[in-house]
Amino acid sequence: MKEVAAFVLFLALLVLVSDAKVTKPNTGNFLRCLSNGTGPVHPITDVLLTPANSTFVSSYVSYTKNKRLSNPKDTNLIAIIAAKHGSHVQATVVCAKFDGIQIRIRSGGHDYEGLSYISSVPFVILDMHNLRSIVVDVSSKTAWVEAELPWEKICFGRFVAVAVPAFGVILSWKINLVEVPKTLTVFKVNKTLEQGATDVLYKWQLVASKLPKELFLRAMPQITKGAKSGEKTLRLSSTLSS
Repeated sequence: MKEVAAFVLFLALLVLVSDAKVTKPNTGNFLRCLSNGTGPVHPITDVLLTPANSTFVSSYVSYTKNKRLSNPKDTNLIAIIAAKHGSHVQATVVCAKFDGIQIRIRSGGHDYEGLSYISSVPFVILDMHNLRSIVVDVSSKTAWVEAELPWEKICFGRFVAVAVPAFGVILSWKINLVEVPKTLTVFKVNKTLEQGATDVLYKWQLVASKLPKELFLRAMPQITKGAKSGEKTLRLSSTLSS
């Protein structure tokens, strides 16, 4: 009987939890906190979007990697802060913590699971796409690169590891610059499964780790259209540079 009673109690608690509604934070307090947390030189109102703004939906959709997971009508999304200054990031983190609002940080990474733009609880998106400047110091062969600078604009570099004991947002990286050789050799070969992509990938696994450090050999599989209409196949892109 004790086991039955415990099981019934567990089911009752489960029903209560599943029926419980998420407590909505005070959006007005959060927005006022943002305004008070930034000065007149870099007002956060210039980069703040709420559902009342006409560009809210387009801003949300523009930087989502997986359109199947995006939900522009998500009522849990309170605001999008497209930060342009460090004070915008600081105010967002502080105010969200104070009002119990979850933060999703959206940057230029490969977020195909939607973790940076969807949530089951009230949240804000801290969008980093405006932070893409670079300051180069030729004499020291270093550069400060903001978080969202596209990788293709950085030829060579090594990121410096940063240890963060608590929650934080990285605004920029300091990288070491490497001189580019006068002559570069690059070629790219595409093979589908029907053209022997499996054999190429197998050989790549055998030799890639044994090549000199001056050679870079990458094999990247991708889904592409097949020979017949409606069919799909795998295409392997092999790139070598030296």
